[in-house]
Amino acid sequence: MGYSLGAGILLNYLGSCGHNCPLRGAVAISPSWNFLRDTSVFDWWSRGHLVDGLKRYLRTHRTYLETHPDCRMNVPGALNCASVREFDHHAVVPVHGFDNVDHYYLESSACRHAHNIHVPTLAVSADDDPLCNAEGCPAAEVVGSFGPGLVVARTRVGGHVAFADGLFVTTSSWQDKVAVDWCNACMQTES
Repeated sequence: MGYSLGAGILLNYLGSCGHNCPLRGAVAISPSWNFLRDTSVFDWWSRGHLVDGLKRYLRTHRTYLETHPDCRMNVPGALNCASVREFDHHAVVPVHGFDNVDHYYLESSACRHAHNIHVPTLAVSADDDPLCNAEGCPAAEVVGSFGPGLVVARTRVGGHVAFADGLFVTTSSWQDKVAVDWCNACMQTES
C-alpha cells in the first residue's frame, strides 16, 4: 500500500514488474500520476514545508556527500534552492543521469507504467486533490492506458489522502475501509 509519492512509486514498481510481480495485491492512495501536471497548490507547497524537509535531510548528510568521490550532486545548489523543482535539478537529475527536471518527472510518473500493471491494484484519486493532479490518471476510455490488474477509482472529492467518511471528520476514512476490503478480496482470491 502506498500513499502520495509512495503510491506513485508503488504503481511504477507494479508496472515495471508486469507479469513477474511477486505481490498479490496493492492499493495506491492519491498517487502522483503525472508529475508534469502539477497543481498551483503543489508549487506553493513545494516552496515551503516540502523543500525545507529535503534541505534538512541533505544538511544531515552534507559532509559525507561533499567528500564522497562519486557524488555528482550539486550540494550547495540544492541547499540554496527555493522549490522542490530546483532541488531536483541540483540533487536528483545529475545523480541519476536525467537530461533535465522534466525528463526526470516524465520518467517517474506512474502513468508511464500503468498499462503494464497485472497485479490486482486499486488506485484512488480525487479530482480536488491539491497536490497530485488527478488529470494525469489513466482513463477507461483510452484503450491501453492501464493494465488488466489496475482499477482506478476517481472521486469528485477527497483531497490529498483525506477521503473523509461522512459529514464530520472522524478517525476513520472511506479510503481505509476500501483499502482493507480490497486487500481482503485479494487474499481470498489467492486461497
